[in-house]
Amino acid sequence: MSGGNYSNEIFTTLQDRFNLNENQLKNYLQQTLNNLNKPFIPISIFSHKLTPLESIVKYLKEEKNLTFHEISKLLKRNEKNLWHTYSTAKNKFPHKFKISSNDLQIPLDIFSNKIPPMKTIVKYLREQKSLSYHDIGILLKKNERTIWTSYNRK
Repeated sequence: MSGGNYSNEIFTTLQDRFNLNENQLKNYLQQTLNNLNKPFIPISIFSHKLTPLESIVKYLKEEKNLTFHEISKLLKRNEKNLWHTYSTAKNKFPHKFKISSNDLQIPLDIFSNKIPPMKTIVKYLREQKSLSYHDIGILLKKNERTIWTSYNRK
């Protein structure tokens, strides 16, 4: 059996199984490939005594070995401010993050807006992952009332 025929069989099977037309299937596969290339942040980095932004910058710098310029492009924030944020984070938490392989992952691109990082995290976990305030509080090691306030603040 040639590779082309096998690919066609896979496409046909997926179209039939999920009741998709050819364009819908192509769009779905393209979106899936795009998501595979997106950087993600493990939720466990937010459970330390750092601000969410400090956690993100420290993770990207130390675990992903990104430069401050690269981080500033990803987060759409000022490079000098990120350097200061990292310096503060290192002083507050000089250890490496302990990340487990089964950590819930948050897409990094949700942070490239003007919404405060904590509100962004809570909004994502509530709306995309359907987690309760209580469950979010446990994940982030924060009081669920703090989580509620963060979500509902204008």
